[in-house]
Amino acid sequence: MFKRTRRFTSLLILIAGVLIGAPLSAAPANVPKTPNQKIFESPDRKCEAVILVANESAEFILEVRDSAEHVLFKKDYTSINQDGGLTLAQAQWTSDSQFFVYSTWHAGGHQAVNSPTFAYSRTANKIFDLQDRLGYIDVSDFTLSSPDVIHTEVWDIEAQVSHKTTLHLSEMIAVHRTEN
Repeated sequence: MFKRTRRFTSLLILIAGVLIGAPLSAAPANVPKTPNQKIFESPDRKCEAVILVANESAEFILEVRDSAEHVLFKKDYTSINQDGGLTLAQAQWTSDSQFFVYSTWHAGGHQAVNSPTFAYSRTANKIFDLQDRLGYIDVSDFTLSSPDVIHTEVWDIEAQVSHKTTLHLSEMIAVHRTEN
């Protein structure tokens, strides 16, 4: 579905370009629309997360789109001075397609040992900051296991050590529902 829609969109852009006198050149359909975006398709192919790199500091905007490419959710991680936003470190959908998990770094090198990590929930159509639930995440690497479990490391400020931890993302949604 996404490839056919992208081809159609590329064709419309090409026709529009001809009508306004733009040069005739089109990228192949399997190439991202711009060199500054990365697309993560959900395992069930009903959604995609699009990372739009916005500037030279690699700060980004996240868009979650449905199969018709309608934007369901958008979050901007850029800053005015290109020094205070976030850059993408790692991103992946959970195997059940319910969460898009991504870790980041601070663009300007601030808090170099801190890796803010987030999960977009399709059910809640909301982003959750995993540090609110887990504490200070100090590595950008994480792994996911079925259906929605994240494995990462957090920094214990009092003990001054890092330790491994896991979180069932669906439990986070359950807690969110009871809080509201």
